Amino acid sequence: MNVVFGDYTLGVHAKDASYIFSYAKGGLESLSKNGTEWISKPVRPLFWRATTCNDRGNGFSYKSSVWMGADLFTECSGISVSVDGHGFCQDEIIAPANNKLIDSHYRNAKSVTIIFEYRVSFSDAARTIISYTVTESGMRTDYYYHGDESLPSVPALGIRFIIPFTLDGYEYEGLKGETYPDRCHAAEGRYSVDGLPVPQYVVPQECGMHIHTKDVILRKGESLLEIKGSDFAFSALPYTALELESAWHHDELPYSEKSVLSLFAAVRGVGGINSWGADVREDCQIDAGRNYELSVVIS
Repeated sequence: MNVVFGDYTLGVHAKDASYIFSYAKGGLESLSKNGTEWISKPVRPLFWRATTCNDRGNGFSYKSSVWMGADLFTECSGISVSVDGHGFCQDEIIAPANNKLIDSHYRNAKSVTIIFEYRVSFSDAARTIISYTVTESGMRTDYYYHGDESLPSVPALGIRFIIPFTLDGYEYEGLKGETYPDRCHAAEGRYSVDGLPVPQYVVPQECGMHIHTKDVILRKGESLLEIKGSDFAFSALPYTALELESAWHHDELPYSEKSVLSLFAAVRGVGGINSWGADVREDCQIDAGRNYELSVVIS
């Protein structure tokens, strides 16, 4: 692979895919595979799924609202790079120190790892790490959330990718239909979904989740992008969680030519026991004091 040590970016060019990581923006900002660009905004950690009528009824939206701010304004607090096992700190990879690497033997590598660490404004203890390891066969993405017991329950934990076009659909191996930790009595199999359907609930809200997934293949014409993992949750929608959150009627949702792929290490259940008071079962809530992990390979 060819490694490009830019002033404020790290580029990695493999056989059929290229990746650009931005130090300034704090994340992966380009993933091009066989000529198709799959990212329109830097990849960032997510902390919010749109609240449901049940969440609003039991006050969860109010109690956990700080996570909505974190979803919008998380800050990248540290970056490190490793090329074939040799580590570089942040000061060694940005301008002008990067100049000594431009013509070095590190330009050709078998494996490149870049780690981004993120923090939220309301906690010194809680932190999130997203690590990318690129080889010729694809990009392994590892997500780690380190908890803070003082914080309220989290709606969701994971990674969000904004894709600059509307997917034709996707195919996945996992549970049939929309599933959540407290709505997962579904048959296992391989399923295909056309387009990016949004259920027509009376009020736009959380939707489209698939838990206990082994792999998902995104489709746009002849272009495919595959995500593999042992057990992860995902959703593919035309809207972000905040766009769903902001609409009280479906005609208030914006026109969209994007796709929002969210990969989850954990997601809160949807409840529905009593929309006017009962919380989601404790085993289907996300304890902000725990640690959570997610690992997938994108190829």
